[in-house]
Amino acid sequence: MKKIVFISLILVTFLASCKKDDTVRAKEYLKKAEQMLAQGNYNSAKLSLDSIHLLFPRLVPMRQAADTLMYKVELAEAKRNLIFADKMLPLQKHVADSLMRSFRYEKNAKYEDVGRYIYKTQSGMNRIGLKAYVTELGEMTLVSAYTGSPLGFTKTKVSVNDLFAETVAGSGDSRTAFTHQGQSWENVSYTDPEINGVDNFIAHNLTAKIVVALEGGKRSYSYALSQGEKQAITQSYYLAEMLRNVVRLKKDIEKAKNKITIVCPHLRLNPQDQLPETFR
Repeated sequence: MKKIVFISLILVTFLASCKKDDTVRAKEYLKKAEQMLAQGNYNSAKLSLDSIHLLFPRLVPMRQAADTLMYKVELAEAKRNLIFADKMLPLQKHVADSLMRSFRYEKNAKYEDVGRYIYKTQSGMNRIGLKAYVTELGEMTLVSAYTGSPLGFTKTKVSVNDLFAETVAGSGDSRTAFTHQGQSWENVSYTDPEINGVDNFIAHNLTAKIVVALEGGKRSYSYALSQGEKQAITQSYYLAEMLRNVVRLKKDIEKAKNKITIVCPHLRLNPQDQLPETFR
């Protein structure tokens, strides 16, 4: 009986020691998170705080302290993101506005919610060639056109010597074709991710001879891309990139403002006091 009591006392002492060691370790994770927060290393701070919940699920006071510190980390991160996005947005808008001068804007207000930009030199669709346009949201469409003996092509490949890029095969509504008396008019429209880097390839090979191959049908057809088409697609590519940046930065601003609004009550702070002056 005495032996059982003795073993029980040892076990209780051991468990108490383990609990004490866990508390010490949890405090170390908490201290590390505080240091990372002070240094602006928010991801590392979050990892340390997540470790407390994962490794010490029964240490409720330590987990509560971790939650409070997590709110502080999220607040600091949101304020940083808000300031950065607010600083970058006008710069990206300026670049986009500069590029837009070479484009004309089209929108049918009755049927379309989003307008599009078309490079001014691309007044119409060539019998054979590539045409690009970009929506206000930075979504790019590349239209590959062909007129001649029927091809039934689905893919458009661009190459410079042994280097190339090719679209994903178009299908369904992305393909239109009309044949009359042995003459075929075929268009395939590609959007991301179907463009699959073809626009990027053209933009980075502007001065080289680019060969376009229409493939995936009964036979293939190749031609050299004109300098005007290369210029139009290149400028469209950069405009799309800038407009996407503008859209992303606007979303980042709203996301950061929402995060500040959500986190502040947990820290008993007024969200308006935590916003930069330009947002108050």
